[in-house]
Amino acid sequence: MWLHVDTQGAVPHRRYIAAQGPKSEELCTIPDFWRMIDEQQVNVIIMIGDFIEDNAESCGQYFSYDGVVMFQDPPVSVMVTMLSTETTSSYNVSRLQVKMEVEGKSVLRDVTHYHYAAWPQQGDPSDTLALASMLLDIASSHPKMHAVVHCNSGVGRSGAVIYTMICYDHLLASGKLDVIAVLEGVLQERACLVDSPQRFQLCLQLLDELLFGFKTVTSENELHGKFLQLLQKCPEWFAGVNTLPSSLTFSEAGSKQCTAFNRSPEVWPADRYRISIQNAIGQPQYINAILLDGLQKNRAYIVTEHPLPGRLEHFWNLVLTQKTPAVVVLNALYDENFPELLPPVGATLRAATVEVKTVAKMAAASHLICHRVSVAVGATSAAVLVYEVMDWPRGMACPLDVSSLVRLADTCCSSPNKSAGPTVLVCGDGVTACGLAAGVLSVVDRLKERQDVDVYRTAVKLRRYRQQFIINEAQLQCMLQAARTYLSDFRVYQN
Repeated sequence: MWLHVDTQGAVPHRRYIAAQGPKSEELCTIPDFWRMIDEQQVNVIIMIGDFIEDNAESCGQYFSYDGVVMFQDPPVSVMVTMLSTETTSSYNVSRLQVKMEVEGKSVLRDVTHYHYAAWPQQGDPSDTLALASMLLDIASSHPKMHAVVHCNSGVGRSGAVIYTMICYDHLLASGKLDVIAVLEGVLQERACLVDSPQRFQLCLQLLDELLFGFKTVTSENELHGKFLQLLQKCPEWFAGVNTLPSSLTFSEAGSKQCTAFNRSPEVWPADRYRISIQNAIGQPQYINAILLDGLQKNRAYIVTEHPLPGRLEHFWNLVLTQKTPAVVVLNALYDENFPELLPPVGATLRAATVEVKTVAKMAAASHLICHRVSVAVGATSAAVLVYEVMDWPRGMACPLDVSSLVRLADTCCSSPNKSAGPTVLVCGDGVTACGLAAGVLSVVDRLKERQDVDVYRTAVKLRRYRQQFIINEAQLQCMLQAARTYLSDFRVYQN
């Protein structure tokens, strides 16, 4: 059920055990789990995932947030008492007292329990910053630590956390790190502890967040006083973003069948984030579009270029098949090379098998128009909101007034519906306006969730999806202006 993974050669007072989540059904392993905690003198438990995942038990409830739980498996008797719980925006820290009776011998142990529930059983967390925040808390709070790390299976999610922490410990101990040597050592302990190249890449992103993710943060209370200073940092930050390496590949988008359907030979959808769609009869359709994760939601946004003439069917098919609730047209200026995306109110636009009808049109804000649209392919239809930003010419780095973007961000981030599809961001080249809009959305989302701002790390994250995002220092400055505008004009304070 468990396995040692030792930080040999790193921090001598830190050790990690990868464990399966204990089970409560059929053969209950919870008493064995707590017995292992005592025998191995564990003082920290790191739980990744939740007790119920995908509508099924993923882990037996070996403690309760509500108080005391007891388990019996003669000759072992266990009582676990919740002493206190601190809840942050992304994880819980609890103090547990474990009283165990084993063959008449009584043992009392205090354990600190960290619970990060936002990592789904299938896939990766939408944002590595929140998890890195917990891991940094653990590392700084427990210089001497023997930790059990568990998810449901004891590999995958648990392995990623252990590998990242061991790498971090190596850097703390010596200032040096060979990520491949550490990986080989971990895999010798259990072959699938880091179970895929994608998971390895996630580990490196987590390590990057641990090392650099908290160095350029400004709290919302400090933003006004430091605003001019932060603006002056933007050239340095932009230069830093431009030095970042990229591991993106473009095998599909660069194929002969697809290159003619990209507006630019330099802007292609990366293989890892590219969206595949099909038409009404199941034939694959290529579209230059990528998925972006949000702070609180995987697959939060789609970024795409303005469809080429004759390619409106693909665009609206993307909207329909991805169950998109809203489309944001950032450069709402049209000509023969950039065709209009929707018809006038009451009219219908037909593009091959797709029908688009504009039901209503209203002003959402200055320079921002909202349309209620119906999109249909055969018997399948959906209602979609289409926002047009009217003051942002194609090729211009920033809109004339950032408040339209802030209002959009406030609307999109106010109550993220995790069951809804991604919001589509579309601009002329799929880069200039889309990258900044995605940045503003992230900045506002972070202010709502974490009450701080970090435009440099926001740009770093965006560059992982598309190398060309954030085209100049002015866009970093615009993101700062968006943060200040949100705090001064849109934030609703509640007592």
